[in-house]
Amino acid sequence: MHYIREDDLKALVLKNIQEVIQKTLSDPQQFSEDLLKKMNNDSQLSINRNLQQKQEIEKKLKETDNKLSRLYDDYYSEKINIRNFEKLSKKFQDEQDHCLKEIENINLVMSKQDDDLHNIEQWIDLVEKYKNITELDFEIVHKLISKVIVHEREVTDEGTVSQKVEIIYNFIGAIDE
Repeated sequence: MHYIREDDLKALVLKNIQEVIQKTLSDPQQFSEDLLKKMNNDSQLSINRNLQQKQEIEKKLKETDNKLSRLYDDYYSEKINIRNFEKLSKKFQDEQDHCLKEIENINLVMSKQDDDLHNIEQWIDLVEKYKNITELDFEIVHKLISKVIVHEREVTDEGTVSQKVEIIYNFIGAIDE
Protein backbone atom coordinates (compact mmCIF):
# COMPACT_ATOMS: atom_id res chain seq x y z
CA MET A 1 0.00 0.00 0.00
CA HIS A 2 1.30 3.49 -0.87
CA TYR A 3 -0.58 5.29 1.90
CA ILE A 4 1.16 7.63 4.35
CA ARG A 5 -0.48 10.01 6.79
CA GLU A 6 -0.29 13.64 5.73
CA ASP A 7 1.21 14.77 9.04
CA ASP A 8 3.92 12.11 8.80
CA LEU A 9 4.71 13.06 5.22
CA LYS A 10 4.88 16.78 6.04
CA ALA A 11 7.17 16.11 9.01
CA LEU A 12 9.42 13.86 6.94
CA VAL A 13 9.61 16.34 4.05
CA LEU A 14 10.28 19.27 6.38
CA LYS A 15 13.05 17.37 8.18
CA ASN A 16 14.60 16.36 4.85
CA ILE A 17 14.42 19.91 3.48
CA GLN A 18 16.05 21.27 6.64
CA GLU A 19 18.85 18.69 6.40
CA VAL A 20 19.47 19.35 2.71
CA ILE A 21 19.44 23.14 3.22
CA GLN A 22 21.83 22.81 6.17
CA LYS A 23 24.10 20.55 4.12
CA THR A 24 23.95 22.99 1.20
CA LEU A 25 24.64 26.16 3.16
CA SER A 26 27.16 24.81 5.67
CA ASP A 27 29.70 24.44 2.86
CA PRO A 28 28.26 25.40 -0.54
CA GLN A 29 31.55 24.69 -2.31
CA GLN A 30 31.77 21.16 -0.90
CA PHE A 31 28.07 20.56 -1.58
CA SER A 32 28.58 21.62 -5.21
CA GLU A 33 31.64 19.42 -5.59
CA ASP A 34 29.91 16.40 -4.03
CA LEU A 35 26.82 16.85 -6.19
CA LEU A 36 28.87 17.37 -9.34
CA LYS A 37 30.92 14.29 -8.47
CA LYS A 38 27.70 12.28 -8.09
CA MET A 39 26.36 13.68 -11.36
CA ASN A 40 29.70 13.08 -13.07
CA ASN A 41 29.93 9.53 -11.79
CA ASP A 42 26.53 8.98 -13.32
CA SER A 43 27.37 10.77 -16.55
CA GLN A 44 31.17 10.93 -17.06
CA LEU A 45 31.14 7.72 -19.06
CA SER A 46 28.19 9.09 -20.97
CA ILE A 47 30.03 12.35 -21.69
CA ASN A 48 33.07 10.53 -23.03
CA ARG A 49 30.90 8.17 -25.05
CA ASN A 50 28.93 11.10 -26.47
CA LEU A 51 32.09 12.98 -27.45
CA GLN A 52 33.50 9.92 -29.17
CA GLN A 53 30.20 9.17 -30.89
CA LYS A 54 29.88 12.79 -32.03
CA GLN A 55 33.38 12.72 -33.53
CA GLU A 56 32.61 9.49 -35.36
CA ILE A 57 29.35 10.87 -36.74
CA GLU A 58 31.03 14.11 -37.81
CA LYS A 59 33.67 12.05 -39.62
CA LYS A 60 30.94 10.00 -41.29
CA LEU A 61 29.12 13.21 -42.26
CA LYS A 62 32.28 14.62 -43.83
CA GLU A 63 32.80 11.38 -45.77
CA THR A 64 29.20 11.52 -46.97
CA ASP A 65 29.66 15.14 -48.05
CA ASN A 66 32.73 14.10 -50.02
CA LYS A 67 30.87 11.19 -51.63
CA LEU A 68 28.05 13.51 -52.62
CA SER A 69 30.51 15.96 -54.10
CA ARG A 70 32.25 13.22 -56.09
CA LEU A 71 28.87 11.93 -57.21
CA TYR A 72 27.98 15.35 -58.53
CA ASP A 73 31.33 15.55 -60.32
CA ASP A 74 30.69 12.12 -61.88
CA TYR A 75 27.26 13.19 -63.04
CA TYR A 76 28.55 16.49 -64.38
CA SER A 77 31.31 14.71 -66.30
CA GLU A 78 28.67 12.22 -67.56
CA LYS A 79 30.24 9.18 -65.88
CA ILE A 80 26.86 8.20 -64.46
CA ASN A 81 23.34 8.66 -65.76
CA ILE A 82 20.59 10.77 -64.19
CA ARG A 83 18.77 7.78 -62.71
CA ASN A 84 21.81 6.57 -60.78
CA PHE A 85 22.71 10.10 -59.79
CA GLU A 86 19.26 10.71 -58.29
CA LYS A 87 19.22 7.34 -56.54
CA LEU A 88 22.67 7.75 -54.99
CA SER A 89 22.12 11.41 -54.28
CA LYS A 90 18.98 10.61 -52.26
CA LYS A 91 20.83 7.89 -50.36
CA PHE A 92 23.67 10.26 -49.42
CA GLN A 93 21.29 13.07 -48.50
CA ASP A 94 19.32 10.70 -46.24
CA GLU A 95 22.60 9.67 -44.62
CA GLN A 96 23.51 13.34 -44.10
CA ASP A 97 20.12 14.06 -42.51
CA HIS A 98 20.52 11.07 -40.21
CA CYS A 99 24.00 12.19 -39.14
CA LEU A 100 22.83 15.75 -38.51
CA LYS A 101 19.95 14.50 -36.36
CA GLU A 102 22.28 12.31 -34.33
CA ILE A 103 24.70 15.21 -33.80
CA GLU A 104 21.81 17.43 -32.71
CA ASN A 105 20.64 14.80 -30.19
CA ILE A 106 24.15 14.40 -28.78
CA ASN A 107 24.50 18.18 -28.50
CA LEU A 108 21.23 18.33 -26.54
CA VAL A 109 22.46 15.67 -24.11
CA MET A 110 25.80 17.42 -23.70
CA SER A 111 24.07 20.76 -23.16
CA LYS A 112 22.01 19.21 -20.37
CA GLN A 113 25.19 17.98 -18.75
CA ASP A 114 26.64 21.50 -18.92
CA ASP A 115 23.51 22.83 -17.24
CA ASP A 116 24.14 20.72 -14.12
CA LEU A 117 26.59 23.23 -12.63
CA HIS A 118 24.25 26.12 -13.35
CA ASN A 119 21.40 24.21 -11.65
CA ILE A 120 23.48 23.68 -8.52
CA GLU A 121 24.23 27.41 -8.38
CA GLN A 122 20.52 28.20 -8.75
CA TRP A 123 19.73 25.73 -5.95
CA ILE A 124 22.22 27.36 -3.58
CA ASP A 125 20.77 30.81 -4.33
CA LEU A 126 17.23 29.51 -3.81
CA VAL A 127 17.81 27.74 -0.49
CA GLU A 128 19.48 30.82 0.96
CA LYS A 129 15.95 32.27 1.16
CA TYR A 130 14.70 29.30 3.18
CA LYS A 131 17.60 28.66 5.55
CA ASN A 132 15.47 29.15 8.69
CA ILE A 133 12.47 27.12 7.56
CA THR A 134 10.31 25.81 10.42
CA GLU A 135 7.16 24.76 8.60
CA LEU A 136 6.04 23.89 5.11
CA ASP A 137 3.76 25.98 2.99
CA PHE A 138 2.66 25.87 -0.63
CA GLU A 139 5.37 28.26 -1.86
CA ILE A 140 8.25 26.42 -0.18
CA VAL A 141 7.16 23.01 -1.39
CA HIS A 142 6.70 24.15 -4.99
CA LYS A 143 9.89 26.20 -5.15
CA LEU A 144 12.12 23.50 -3.69
CA ILE A 145 10.54 20.18 -4.63
CA SER A 146 9.87 18.71 -8.04
CA LYS A 147 8.08 15.61 -6.76
CA VAL A 148 7.70 13.27 -3.81
CA ILE A 149 7.51 9.53 -4.44
CA VAL A 150 5.92 7.41 -1.72
CA HIS A 151 6.84 3.75 -2.07
CA GLU A 152 4.90 0.76 -0.88
CA ARG A 153 5.22 -0.24 2.77
CA GLU A 154 7.50 -3.14 3.50
CA VAL A 155 7.20 -5.49 6.44
CA THR A 156 10.37 -7.27 7.54
CA ASP A 157 10.51 -10.79 8.96
CA GLU A 158 10.69 -9.25 12.45
CA GLY A 159 7.41 -7.45 11.82
CA THR A 160 8.78 -3.90 11.53
CA VAL A 161 7.19 -1.70 8.91
CA SER A 162 9.19 0.68 6.75
CA GLN A 163 8.24 2.90 3.88
CA LYS A 164 10.63 4.67 1.55
CA VAL A 165 9.85 8.24 0.54
CA GLU A 166 11.94 9.85 -2.21
CA ILE A 167 12.14 13.61 -2.50
CA ILE A 168 13.19 14.94 -5.89
CA TYR A 169 14.33 18.54 -5.59
CA ASN A 170 14.15 21.18 -8.27
CA PHE A 171 17.51 21.85 -9.98
CA ILE A 172 19.43 19.05 -8.21
CA GLY A 173 17.27 15.94 -8.22
CA ALA A 174 17.32 13.40 -5.39
CA ILE A 175 19.86 13.77 -2.61
CA ASP A 176 20.97 10.42 -1.24
CA GLU A 177 21.47 10.54 2.48
